[in-house]
Order: sequence, then structure tokens, then C-alpha cells
Amino acid sequence: MCTLKYKGLSRFLALVTIVAFVAIWSFLFIGCEDDSDTGTGSGVVISAWTTEELILEGNHFRAVSFIDEDNGWLVGQGGNIIRTSDGGNSWTQLPGKTMDDLFDVAFFDTDTGWTVGKNGSILYTHNGGQSWRNDLYHYTYETIYSVEYLSSHKLFATGNNATLIFSLDGGQTWNSSSVENNVDIFDISIYDTTAVAVGDSGCIFIGTDFSKIIERLATDTLTDTTWCPDTTVTVIDTIDPPETTFVIDTIPCGIDITFDTLFHALDTVWSEWNTTTSGTSLPLNSVTMVNSTTGWAVGNNGIILNTTDRGVTWTVQADGEFDDDLLKVRFDDASNGWITGTNGIILSTSNGGANWIVQNSNVIFDLYDIAHVASDDFWAVGSLTLLKSTDDGSTWEPNNSGTIPTPSLMDITFVNDSLGFAVGYGAAILRTTNGGDSWEYRRRNPEYYVEEWFTKVQFLNADTGFCVGQHGITPGTGVILKTIDGGETWEKGLIYYGELPDTTLAIEDVFSLDYNHCWIVAGDKILKSTDGGFEWEKMELQTTNDLNGIVFINEETGWAVGMNGTILKTESDSLGWIDLTIDTISTDLYDVTFVNDTTGWAVGKDGIILNTLDSGTTWTEQNSGTSNGLNTVFFKDELTGWVIGYGGTILYTINGGETWTKQPSPTSANLNNIAVSDSTYTDLWIVGENGLILSTTSSGN
Repeated sequence: MCTLKYKGLSRFLALVTIVAFVAIWSFLFIGCEDDSDTGTGSGVVISAWTTEELILEGNHFRAVSFIDEDNGWLVGQGGNIIRTSDGGNSWTQLPGKTMDDLFDVAFFDTDTGWTVGKNGSILYTHNGGQSWRNDLYHYTYETIYSVEYLSSHKLFATGNNATLIFSLDGGQTWNSSSVENNVDIFDISIYDTTAVAVGDSGCIFIGTDFSKIIERLATDTLTDTTWCPDTTVTVIDTIDPPETTFVIDTIPCGIDITFDTLFHALDTVWSEWNTTTSGTSLPLNSVTMVNSTTGWAVGNNGIILNTTDRGVTWTVQADGEFDDDLLKVRFDDASNGWITGTNGIILSTSNGGANWIVQNSNVIFDLYDIAHVASDDFWAVGSLTLLKSTDDGSTWEPNNSGTIPTPSLMDITFVNDSLGFAVGYGAAILRTTNGGDSWEYRRRNPEYYVEEWFTKVQFLNADTGFCVGQHGITPGTGVILKTIDGGETWEKGLIYYGELPDTTLAIEDVFSLDYNHCWIVAGDKILKSTDGGFEWEKMELQTTNDLNGIVFINEETGWAVGMNGTILKTESDSLGWIDLTIDTISTDLYDVTFVNDTTGWAVGKDGIILNTLDSGTTWTEQNSGTSNGLNTVFFKDELTGWVIGYGGTILYTINGGETWTKQPSPTSANLNNIAVSDSTYTDLWIVGENGLILSTTSSGN
């Protein structure tokens, strides 16, 4: 008996302990449910919705430039330019001028910098990246891989098909240099009068026929000037008018030249580039010169080369010891250097490359660039990766916080379980082809204006879809985009800026019934297209209230809802649109859906949910259990549906809305739209503020 009582007591105590633990855990990590807001009983609940990490494949970083321990810039795919001014604690998206991938960035000081990339993209800034100019955007259509500066006005850049160009005015104008081999040139490094470039097939180019232009700035000052190698010097006298120019003959290396006045070196150019033997046919991806004689080059299959004679000859330091392709090499001096490459490899040396040590980056992504910022601080960038080390590279930690600015997302749709699209602010159109594991930008505004956004996206099949929104400051101009290749491209010819009949307001919703028939709502207008969105006809309405949502069940029958409780219905173009607004309801309505010709729901401000069973002739208000604004209603059939809205609200019903249950939500952010990605309606997706994406594989239960 005592044993039985003891066992019962122990079980009781164990049960109490478990309940207490769960209660404390739920309080700390889940929070308390508010009965007055949800309409449900309190209890320990775990959300079946998970927050998806928004991995944007269009945000691979390709290059980094720091001018001190605080100020740095990143550039990458899709024209992304990002800056930190606090040592990487926070990052800010900068407005760009291109959607082309950017491969290199170089800053001379906190104001002056350059970035280069695909399709001849050459951008420069004089205000730290707050604005960029691309005056010579198409000086060349070749991809530019690298940019190197000698001063704030003297630049060199290299690229595809033997592209080697230079600028003597800070990037405003460019000139070409010729090289012997027609190969891609991936990088260039210049130190004083030594210039070396590397590229495909193991090619190394050395600048020759070096010349310097000299300007006399002041009188009564002596200076000694020495050049190597043999140099032709051009002197421009700007003191004694009229301006005179004279050329000093070739000066042998090591000879001092004394001028009786102060002269200032303006520009250094190499009129010819000779090819030297590297000893390898592998692509060489990066080169660096630490002084006028000593440098390193790295390339595929782990090859590392070293020169001590201005690049004339090269010695192999590593060939086959490392399996990865080496993409970038940086040296502080003749002893200390670092290399990054594919599969997260980072190498370091403290003895000029006699020995290379593999550092643990803790990532498997390709690392394209590395920067030594201050003392023991380093940054490395790559595919979906930004790493920082504060101990001389011994350990590396991810520093991705804020480096991938994501816009608020307004709508989401899935064509099947793999192909989906999300749209939102910043003219963002995101696409996934792997069921949401990762997303890529298919379109976005390079200027990243928040005044431009897309509100709705709808696809008829895997190829054809529409996207609508607004361009410009409120009231702005309606925007319609259409794709016929699965979102790969959105033809600019199908974007209507102000060309829609009487449409100057944001387009809030689009509904496509088939390839030809589609409708949009914008302001107090409804427009219809019967030719796939090429031409639009304005419908005659009996309201001046702005409209927010529209739905059709066939070519003739549809409903629209809007501000002040507006509800409209049409059963044919000839009959027009009938106003079904309820006199006793003036609450703003944001969305509407119908599952057949009689049964539908509308949702809106202050938690309102309306239901009709007679095609909208009469509406009954359902108890949502919340006062939060409700943005979207979505039904599987006459019984099963979801409603989402402000404050992370997710409501669910299995009886047509007679009762609504609040599903536990992992966020308090505003939720904007919901979509299904499978035929069983178990895999659901929600989008919201600041790039938020939620998903569930259990209908949210």
C-alpha cells in the first residue's frame, strides 16, 4: 500500500513538474495568448508556422573594399551595393545604376570610389556611394572584372576579350590599351611604375614603354626624381605662359634628374603590354604587387605563383597542394598574405608564401574577395556569405545581419510545389524554383525606391503571369507587368506608366481568369482586358470609393470590394457593376474571395469578416475574434479557409467561418498575403513586412 501511494505521489509530482516546466517554457518562448483578441482558450501551444530564412540568390557578394576599420563597401549580383560606416555592425543598401552583376569595387577615400561589372558596367561616386554615375556605361559591352586605382583620377580596369582600359580623369573617360593575346583578363595590380595583369590560359601581361607626364606647379624649389625602368618623361610647364610642353629623352633606370623648379607627376601610362611566361595554362584569377618587384598570382586548381623581378619571371609556390580554385590574393607586405577561393578556402602566409596555412572559414560557399581592415580584423565575401575575423584569421564568424536588405513583400503565389513568386516594395519580384529553399531576384528597382512597389502577382501556368503595382510618389502611376517565360523576364514593353485609361493611382489587385481575360482595380476604377493585358477598357462604376480587391468565377461574374464597406458585383459587361454595399457597414474592406457562384467572404479593417451565401445580395458578419486589420482571405472550399492580417494574425476555419480559430504565429509583423503550393492544401506560404516569409506543411495546425 505504501509503495502504491509512493508511486502515485511521485507520478503526481512528476506531472506537476512537467506542467510547470512547460508553462514556464511557453511563457518565456511563446508568450501568452490573449483570449479577448483571439476568441480561443488559453493554453500551451506551439506554432505550426515557421519563419523562412529568405536566402536571396541574387545577393552573392563578389568584392569588398574597406578604407579603414569603419568604412567599407560590398558589391555583388544584381547590381547590389552595400555600405557600412560602423565596422560592419550594420549595413545600408545604396542606390545603384544597374541591375548587372558587379565584380569589383575600389574606394580611394570615404567619398571617391568605383565599381565594375557585366555589360561594361563602370560606375563611379563622389559621395561615398549615395549616388552613382555611369556616363560611360557602354564604353565597352565586355564584362569588366577588376578595377585598380593609382590616384583619385588614374584608374585601370580589365575584362573579357583582352579588355584593358585606363582613365586619367577619375573614370569619366576611358581609353584602351592593346595586349598580344585575345584572352579574358581577370585582374590587374599596379605598384609605382610596375603594372601586371593576369587572365585566362595562364596569361600574364607586363606594362612596358612606361611614360610619365609632369606638371610644374611652383618655382624656386628643387626636387630629385628617379624612375625605373627606362622612362620617357613629358613635362608640361603651366607657370610661364604661354603653356609649353617639351619631352625629355628616355632616362636610364637609376639616373637622378634634378629640376630647378617643383614638378608634380600627373599621369602614368603604359603604351604596350607584353606577355610573359607563367609556366601554367590554368586560368589565373588574381594578382597583387606589394612593391615594384615582388608579387603573387593565383588561379585554378590551387596554383600560386611568385615574382621578384617585376613579373618577368614566375616561380611556382603551390601547384596541386590545394584542390580548390583560388580566386583572390592580397598581401600587406612581402611576408604577410591571404588567399580566398572556392568551397570556402582561406589560406594565409607569414613568410612570403614559403608556407601556406589553411584557415577554417566554417563555410562551403565560394569566397571571392578578402580585405585586411585593421590590425587583426579581416573581412571575406562570397556566395551568400560575409565573414569577419578579429583574430588575424584564426577564426571566422558570419556577419550577414543586415547585409541582404529585403523589401516588405505584398503577395505570393505558387504555380506548383517548386515554382513560386513573391512581390513587394523596391519593385521586387522574387522567384523560387526549389519550393522556397532559396529565392532569386527576377526584377527589382536598382534605385531601391520604396515609392515603387508591386501589390499583387498571379500566374495562369508555369509560363504566363501578371504583376501589378505603383510607380512613383503617391498618387503615383499604375504599373502592369506580364511574363510569358516563367518570370525569367518581364518585358518592359508591357509596363504601362500612365498609359492606362484614366489610371494614375496604384493598382491594388489583379485577377486573371485565362490567357486573355483579366481585371485590375486602381483607385476607384476597374479596368478589363480581353487580349492578355495589351489594351484595357475602363468599367462604369457606381462608386467613388477606392477599391482594394477583385475576384471572378467566370468571364461574366465577379465582385470587388473597397473602402467604406464598398461591395460591387457584375454579371455581364452589358449590365455593368451593381453596388451591393451594406448601409450598416462602413468598415474598409481589403480583400474578397468566392469559391462558387454563391459563396464568398470579404475581410478588412478592425477584424471584420463578411460572408455571403447568395452571390453577395446579403452579407453576414462573422466573429473573427480579433480587432486587427485583416488583409487577405483564402478558401480551399466552402468549409476550409484562412485569413491573415496585422500583428501576425492567422485565422483558420473548417466550418465556413461559423467559428474562427487563431493559429499560433511566430511573428507579430503585419502579414499581407497567403498562397498554397500543393494540391492537398497542407503546404501554405505567407509573406509580410521586411521580407518575412512563413511556411507550414500541416495547414498551419
